[in-house]
Amino acid sequence: MNTRYQSRDWLYREYYEKERTLQDIADELGVDHTTISKWRRKLDVPKPSRKIELTCPICDKDFIRSKGRVERAKHTSVCSRDCLHEARRQGLLSWKNRIVQGNSRELERIPDESIDLVVTSPPYHVDGFTEREDYPNYDDSQGIDQWESLMEDVLSELFRVTKPDAKICLIVGTSKALSGRTRQYRLSAHTYNLALNAGFDYFDGIIWSKNTYANSGGRSKPLFGSYPYPTNFLINQNHEQILVFRKWVSEDYYSQRDLPGQESEVKEESRLSVKEWREYAQSIWKIDPVKNGDHPAQFPEELVARLIRLYSFREDTVFDPFSGVGTTVVAAMKNGRQASGYELSSEYCEVARNRLDNLRTQF
Repeated sequence: MNTRYQSRDWLYREYYEKERTLQDIADELGVDHTTISKWRRKLDVPKPSRKIELTCPICDKDFIRSKGRVERAKHTSVCSRDCLHEARRQGLLSWKNRIVQGNSRELERIPDESIDLVVTSPPYHVDGFTEREDYPNYDDSQGIDQWESLMEDVLSELFRVTKPDAKICLIVGTSKALSGRTRQYRLSAHTYNLALNAGFDYFDGIIWSKNTYANSGGRSKPLFGSYPYPTNFLINQNHEQILVFRKWVSEDYYSQRDLPGQESEVKEESRLSVKEWREYAQSIWKIDPVKNGDHPAQFPEELVARLIRLYSFREDTVFDPFSGVGTTVVAAMKNGRQASGYELSSEYCEVARNRLDNLRTQF
């Protein structure tokens, strides 16, 4: 029988310093728990402190918790019930049905292959065309190289977190640069190439016709260019493109994939009516934009709802890495999906969380 436990130095190191449990030590040595416990008392080996000091991420208050309790929780610890409610609201305890304030380049809180559908509108203010006072700590009026770098990182993360056969719907506008040299960036072309490089396949495309005049900033503004004279008249941008990509894996996967069964309740609840099929299957969607919204580029809920109903089942998980004021998350939850969004602006996060709070009170 291994009698190392009779050495105070050894037992002190294993139990007190390494904070191993008595049961773990007993199992290693092939003795029962009672024997190790008796020798701990006989050798006067103190119990390790299993309390740790933490700082509440909500109110910044210092508090004490059991280390085991913290490890079992596997999420951020808070000091009180009030802070627990706010932590849930901010998505610190669960990323689903929450708006998380964070950088969409790093989706570390989202597990691999956990997303069924992505619906988002990437930033499209390139080369100083639009000043963005709403993002004081983020340069959304950046050059095309910086924009491509951002999108490369985001698309790489989206490929990681999406499930096989997941779709990503990117609502993309056209950006003009007017700082000394008038030119346009066809961001749909850049986005197409970046998505293919990330591993996605192009699946389909839709034109969103806004029915009203709006330039690249999403708001009605005075006409630029040589108006009212030729030859550098700038065309009204009253549409945006919706690029739909699919995460392809392999033929083997697609022959064995686990979709809802023919008679399943989820599949039937996700069924589209004949009227919806006829309307949604058109390549041009005529939907009025949001006017005087909480975000300068806020897209209409109807637009997002169509994409959600077309490309996901009920109970699927929908994600928006550029969440803004939370339209995608709201539309997903209204249509029986789980959803999450990442947003950099604390102001927009608060608007989005208030929208979710209001939505929850309706159910």
